[in-house]
Amino acid sequence: MKPLMIEFGMGSSLRRADYTEAAKRAVQDALWHNSINLAELFGFDKSAMRITLDVGVQRPDLVDAEALRAVFPYGEVTVNLHHGGLDVPRPEGEGNPTVMANVALSVGFVTPDQMRVQVTVAVQEPEKVDVDALVAKLPRGRAEVRAVKGGLNVPTGQDTIVVAQASVEAFLPQQTGWRLKR
Repeated sequence: MKPLMIEFGMGSSLRRADYTEAAKRAVQDALWHNSINLAELFGFDKSAMRITLDVGVQRPDLVDAEALRAVFPYGEVTVNLHHGGLDVPRPEGEGNPTVMANVALSVGFVTPDQMRVQVTVAVQEPEKVDVDALVAKLPRGRAEVRAVKGGLNVPTGQDTIVVAQASVEAFLPQQTGWRLKR
């Protein structure tokens, strides 16, 4: 996926040393800078957005990545936590530091031309399958359709019931940071 837009943000937690809250504020700062409706601009559904969020804080182990994902109303969000940002000690030397978080948020899409769809149709008479018509019916991706011998023809007097089997496989470009949902 090639990023179409990158935004930067900064957030802080002044007194509680809340690294997640500082990071959330940095995400909101980056989002509020942006008024470009990328999905509409390119004709994609918003759920097709692929968002990569890089977060820099002094204590990345204290950031709740799920809380950051929840800030985004749509799209698939990958969160990468890094050592960065800045902790500013209190002037009097006691208490929690002021936590400053930095984020870089990049947005792109898995476009139909990046996805390959492979369909195999099994019927008793594969030569009668209109492969081009099937390709035209597939909603997205570079389609490859092939017909093979299989399935079942059931004679019923004058007519024949054709039982077909099909497999559909979609191949996406290699992604990083994807996780299965629990």
